[in-house]
Amino acid sequence: STPKPNGYRSIHTTVIGPENQRIEIQIRTRDMHSEADLGVAAHWSYKQGQSNADMKDIKKFRWLRELLEIMEQEQRPEDFMENTKLELFADQVYVFSPKGDLIELPSGATPVDFAYAVHSGVGDKCVGSKINGRIAPLNTKLQNGDQVEIITSKTQTPSPTWERFVITGKAKSHIRRYIRAQQRSEYVTLGQAMFTPRDRTRRELIANDRPYAGWTYLGFGYNTRSSYRLDSYEINLGVVGPWSRAKQSQDLVHRARGIDRFQGWANQLGNEFGAQLVFEQKYRLEFFNTDKQRVGFGVDLIPHAGVSLGNVATYANAGGELRIGWGLPDDFGTSPIRPAGDNSAPRPKGAASFTRELGAHAFVSVDGRAVARNIFLDGNTIRDSHRVDRRPLVADVAAGVAFNVKKYKIGFVRVWRTREFEGQQTTPRYGSITISGPL
Repeated sequence: STPKPNGYRSIHTTVIGPENQRIEIQIRTRDMHSEADLGVAAHWSYKQGQSNADMKDIKKFRWLRELLEIMEQEQRPEDFMENTKLELFADQVYVFSPKGDLIELPSGATPVDFAYAVHSGVGDKCVGSKINGRIAPLNTKLQNGDQVEIITSKTQTPSPTWERFVITGKAKSHIRRYIRAQQRSEYVTLGQAMFTPRDRTRRELIANDRPYAGWTYLGFGYNTRSSYRLDSYEINLGVVGPWSRAKQSQDLVHRARGIDRFQGWANQLGNEFGAQLVFEQKYRLEFFNTDKQRVGFGVDLIPHAGVSLGNVATYANAGGELRIGWGLPDDFGTSPIRPAGDNSAPRPKGAASFTRELGAHAFVSVDGRAVARNIFLDGNTIRDSHRVDRRPLVADVAAGVAFNVKKYKIGFVRVWRTREFEGQQTTPRYGSITISGPL
């Protein structure tokens, strides 16, 4: 027979059989039949003796043919997936979406690769996965016939650790682009803090009130951020005790302002080197506005959690801040300055802190701490010193207003703190004014 353009060859004829029934007859050689039924790979195998490589090709074409037949026969996606868990290509896996869509991935692919294959937006917001209805880690290697469901979150961003286990070029390129776009900043702080009891006139040790203490430190900070997330790292190194020169600093200010000086500094904590490592993570949830459009009325919620380790302070903290106003700044809070402070947060390249020259907002924040050590209440670490019975749980509540004028932000805040130790007569409260902006 003369082959058709696609290579098909066969002699067809129709004859009239008994009772006028039409009978179609096809005449082929064994070679022609295999090629017509299973494709050109079968022809190669037949001619060349069915080597292992050729048999592999036949299996590929046979699998595609069987898959088409199943798709024609099965009406429900559940039945289709159940009947297609077959032996597939050694270098590829075929998995299914919850809707039954077939996704082809390289062998060794993970749910993150699957998420980016579906859509880059799904990959960027991926927080978890279900494989065949069960929760599975994101680095799980997918198998042929798996049904994969991706769990997403609006606040999620690509994790640099994903790059260690994803294998598709699309996933790797999106993760690397995010890492390059993520903003970083480093900063150095010099600080001094002083702690005194309520009665400034007594020279003797006041056993039922907090110790006199001073803390002078140098801090090194590092921030990374995306549109909705800020990670802050800070290490503070310094000295506690007379070496801190806190008494001299306080006396200088009190003399300049004509305020009576505290008389009990001879009872302050002893000299001790101090170290504190702080980590804090924040997210920003937008309402009415977005990170790219913060001009009109807006509301944002900024939850946070962190931990501090060291002989100066060891605690775990969590809380949040709610801001309401016009032209909300593109930062992560207006609460008072503290370790892992907000005002050092970097901004996306080419972006300004404010999208309008004049803006104002009100804010309220809360921060709770589970405290394991506070040197300013527990006393010196390796020597005897004055101490009080510290409470393990402490909370701060702050409220205030802030204004932004061009590139600068001015904040007025009032802070209320729960009692920090047993016998403390009043709850601490204080006010502060902060001014932040580029130099």
